[in-house]
Amino acid sequence: MADALPMTLRIYRSLSSAMVPLSIAVINRRLKLGKEDPARVGERRGLSADIRPNGPLVWIHGASVGEVLAAAALIEKLRALTRAEGRDPNAVGIEAWTSCGSGTPADWRKEAAFWKSAGASHICLTTTFNRRHHSRIAGRAAADHLAAMRAYRDAVFDAL
Repeated sequence: MADALPMTLRIYRSLSSAMVPLSIAVINRRLKLGKEDPARVGERRGLSADIRPNGPLVWIHGASVGEVLAAAALIEKLRALTRAEGRDPNAVGIEAWTSCGSGTPADWRKEAAFWKSAGASHICLTTTFNRRHHSRIAGRAAADHLAAMRAYRDAVFDAL
């Protein structure tokens, strides 16, 4: 009997499982170097102490402009489905991640306005994440992060 899963998915799952010991070592090293919050390290391991609310959870990831634009259409579809079920779409939160390590305050404002128009209820600003289209700020001190957050807030506050 043939396996129902495509070979690429079987390989991906096998490699992911094989990497678990390495990921534990990497997380432990990051803890030792002070790059992880000890109180939240479980989240890095896929374990959260937060109690998840009842109902479905949907994560939408967009790493490029095209993916983000596609996400806007998907968000509207989710809102339509929510309305069809007799629920208020405004009672269902949608969070968008953004960063301020690159671009100008005008760019940040434009992105925040886009997410608002797409229906996002929350915007998560990251100052340390440096993957895909997100950029870490240059500074490392707490004061640098606070200054970056204040600059972002000042740029986008009245657009939200």
